[in-house]
Amino acid sequence: MTRIVAVSLLAFLAVSSAELTAQRSLRTYDLSAFAGTSNAIGNFANNPSINNLLSEARSQFGVGFTHFTGPRWGWGFEGRYGTLYADNRNHTAAGFTGIEMNSAYTQVQGQLTLHLRKFGKYYKRHFHTPFLRPGAGVVFTQSSYMYDVPYPANATIYNGTNPSLTYGIDLGWKFRLSEYQSLALEWGTHFVPGDKVEGFIVANDDTPDRINGLRVRYTYHIYTWE
Repeated sequence: MTRIVAVSLLAFLAVSSAELTAQRSLRTYDLSAFAGTSNAIGNFANNPSINNLLSEARSQFGVGFTHFTGPRWGWGFEGRYGTLYADNRNHTAAGFTGIEMNSAYTQVQGQLTLHLRKFGKYYKRHFHTPFLRPGAGVVFTQSSYMYDVPYPANATIYNGTNPSLTYGIDLGWKFRLSEYQSLALEWGTHFVPGDKVEGFIVANDDTPDRINGLRVRYTYHIYTWE
């Protein structure tokens, strides 16, 4: 009886060890860097036409870290820095004649990533996958005030640095370059409920500002179990 128990225990430990090894082999630590464009949508920049998105696009860049626990789900964080621009001549907001918006932002957020197809070292047939990445964090915006142009009477100026919570989602498509590298194309929109991306708020308007952007992301995959 003792021998049966001992053999059973050894078999259980062997199976558990194999399962743990298999689970570890599916985990990765992803280090990424990205660059792309930024656009603002708010009280002032209220006409996101294709022409405006192209002519008013400014740059953004950043780095990120994601820990994938398997071929689909990952969690992590990233930091972004970008600039924003809008010209009232391209938009329809009344009372902002002659005003241009020039803002910079620094954003830090936690995020989840979901691969819609299994993706990783052991899924070589899936050399690409669409993905979703919801996230939330904080953003610090800094705007330049135009002293030589009158602002609307119902606008309250917040010149300087303004913090706010932020939340949003990124949608993208990831492509495998090699066993350890991938490239992704992604679009994201993030809401800024502090509503001061443009450097002011308008009375009786509770609609949050938004920061939209297109990005190209390079990722290096570090496997936890070779």
